[in-house]
Amino acid sequence: MTTAQPDPGELVIVQLTRMEGKLDRVIDRVSDLRTRVDAMESNVTELQVETQTLREGFQAEKEKAVALALALEKADQARRQKSETVWTPFARLATVLGVLMSGFMAYLVWKAGQ
Repeated sequence: MTTAQPDPGELVIVQLTRMEGKLDRVIDRVSDLRTRVDAMESNVTELQVETQTLREGFQAEKEKAVALALALEKADQARRQKSETVWTPFARLATVLGVLMSGFMAYLVWKAGQ
C-alpha cells in the first residue's frame, strides 16, 4: 500500500493561507484598538480641558472668598473702633445724670451757704 505524500509546494501554500488569515484577524483587532484609543484620547483631552476650567473656576472662587474674608475682617474692625469711640445710650444717660446730679449738688451747696 502506498500512501500519497502531499506536495511540499501545496503545504507551503496552505501554511501561507493560514498565516494570512491570522494576520487579517490581527489587523482587524489592531484597527479596532486604534479606533478605541483615538476615542479615549479624545475623551482624555476633553477631561483635561474640563479639569483646567474647573481649576480656574476654583481659583477664582478661592480668590473671591479670600477677598470677602478680608473685607469682613476690615468691616468688623471698623465696627469695633466705631463702637469704642461712639457713646452708647447708657453712657450718654449716665453722663447726663452725672451732670444733673453735680448741678443739683452745687445748687444745694450754694443754698446752704446763703
